[in-house]
Amino acid sequence: QFSLVGASFTGELYTNGQYQNRLFKDVSVLLTDADFKDVNNWSVSIDDISGENKFYNLKHLGIKKIERTPDRLNVDKAFIRIDNSFLDFDAQIGQLYDLGDILNGQMNLSLRKTKVKLNDLFPILPGLEKEFGNEPLAKKYIQIQGDYQISKEEVQGKLIKIWLNGKHFFEGNGVFTKTGAYKESLLNFEITGLKTNLTDLDAQIDRIKIPEELKRLGELTFKGNFDG
Repeated sequence: QFSLVGASFTGELYTNGQYQNRLFKDVSVLLTDADFKDVNNWSVSIDDISGENKFYNLKHLGIKKIERTPDRLNVDKAFIRIDNSFLDFDAQIGQLYDLGDILNGQMNLSLRKTKVKLNDLFPILPGLEKEFGNEPLAKKYIQIQGDYQISKEEVQGKLIKIWLNGKHFFEGNGVFTKTGAYKESLLNFEITGLKTNLTDLDAQIDRIKIPEELKRLGELTFKGNFDG
């Protein structure tokens, strides 16, 4: 068992393709069941990690077991609370030969019910802020469930459930293929349940311009396939 309470330190975080110094304060760590063979073969249980810097407040990070092998990182039953957002998930990250390059690995991600505000995640995912920083959507809670296969070029989702702002619900399977900028990417959805209010959706996402005649339809439901 290893514990640390109330520490402050400066650390480097790999963010947006480069290492950046961040000052962390009031850091507390409790680790148990550690098994360390070498830098590429180890496992540990994280009972709690918390701390804050000027960008965000990590209120809690707990992982039942995190295991590193020479080419893979397995994360079992992780729960993270950052500011007012939380993520509850399992993950397997393959083709991973450098922990600093974790975002470029091939990831399988299983999200249990997760509730996030996008602007809570901007400090650790700057690419997200670049795309959505000016959208009203960024300040709203989004709840997400589902199983996802993620690479740099594509995201495949199964058993997806998304709730937005209490007025929008999506359920189904989908594939997002990045071909360049996000507006040039391809979407393929098998929608088993969709409920939305087009007037509210138009107000939340500036880049979506919904014609006035469609907004007058009010609340819509839909089942079927969508390609775009």
